[in-house]
Amino acid sequence: MTDKPISRTQQKALHLMFELLADALNDAGFDIKTVIKADVPWTKENVKNLLWRPLQVAQLQKESTTSLTSVEVDQVYETLNRSLAGIHVPFPSYQDILLRQDYEETETIFT
Repeated sequence: MTDKPISRTQQKALHLMFELLADALNDAGFDIKTVIKADVPWTKENVKNLLWRPLQVAQLQKESTTSLTSVEVDQVYETLNRSLAGIHVPFPSYQDILLRQDYEETETIFT
């Protein structure tokens, strides 16, 4: 596998995964306090800043997700998956991103 910079599509997939994981943690009854001792529900920003980023910095010494390569995203994702006590969210595919965009555009039209 070539270690190349993360693409815009991969960046979107990463942020979609943050959102999906936030939903899965909330659905499983794990508020932030359960994981990090704060009584706050999960959001994609919380997943990114409280779960993903500390692992990313510890593993790769990189602060920004935009500076990651494709291989590095896989590495941090695998570490995160191993650390979540059975909560697993598959990394979003290109089709998942397109479906989400279509859904959001349709929702905007009808609201």
